[in-house]
Amino acid sequence: MKKIMNSKNFIDLKLIDNQQRDLVLVLPGGGYSRTSDREADPVANIFNNAGFHTAIYYYRENLLLYPELQKEGHDVIKYLNDLDSIKDIYLIGFSAGGHLAGILMTKFYEDIKGTILAYPVITSDLKFSHQGSINNLL
Repeated sequence: MKKIMNSKNFIDLKLIDNQQRDLVLVLPGGGYSRTSDREADPVANIFNNAGFHTAIYYYRENLLLYPELQKEGHDVIKYLNDLDSIKDIYLIGFSAGGHLAGILMTKFYEDIKGTILAYPVITSDLKFSHQGSINNLL
């Protein structure tokens, strides 16, 4: 089931049944320029098979900049929290998606039960950053 946001970014919601369960929100990488397919459905399928509902946030269909992307991410979390079939929300983010997960978990921690940051873009310091990701975000 797809939920299209006002920006045309969207959530691909994968409920495994009607039972109330925890949900893993997948935030794929892609350098803040696209959404990586290899970190989307394959990751969601693993968590579905482990008994979690999942959703994939395709946050680069429309290239929102910061802070609009952060605001939309919060709208996604609020939308998911309002669904009867969702118990708690966990995030997993890869690369740029790990950066977005880090922003969301620190800003909206009361709405998120836990987070996995997988090789996140974690700094804009020129010595360590993935500068393309930072440029695409800002």
